Amino acid sequence: MTPFGGAPDPGGPGGPGGPQGPRGAPQGAPLEAGWGDLLLKDAERLSAYIEQQQQQQQQQQQQQRWRQQQQQELELSWGSSAAAAVLPALRRLLLSSCSERAKIRETAELLLQQQQQQQLQQQQQQQQGPLSTQDPKILAGKLWLQGRLFAIHERAPLQL
Repeated sequence: MTPFGGAPDPGGPGGPGGPQGPRGAPQGAPLEAGWGDLLLKDAERLSAYIEQQQQQQQQQQQQQRWRQQQQQELELSWGSSAAAAVLPALRRLLLSSCSERAKIRETAELLLQQQQQQQLQQQQQQQQGPLSTQDPKILAGKLWLQGRLFAIHERAPLQL
């Protein structure tokens, strides 16, 4: 067979009537000097390419896992039965006194993990602009937490 898949030349090298090499393999033209080096370089390039593709695939998988983990951590059940109490509580919280809102905000911050709290503080220091410029998922999470806290606070006042 030719390198391109065609039928071999019966009288040419590699054909049934051509010269035979050791172990009955077809004998072609002798290789030029340096073919081994070229073969090794090609193998190295191919190996490097495969390794690069595998690394990129691993990075993409890690990024997907990280995104999924972040989404799961920040998924709030707005459609659940708890949302029925949270949204009205948020409205009432907005109408409550400043001291009561501050107490709820402080309690929500205390409930956050230490690492998350530090990250949020750093982001708030960097983003001293309006609320609309801050990360919406973090804002939604904080509002959710404050609404839940206020609903609890209405039933039994929080003691800090």
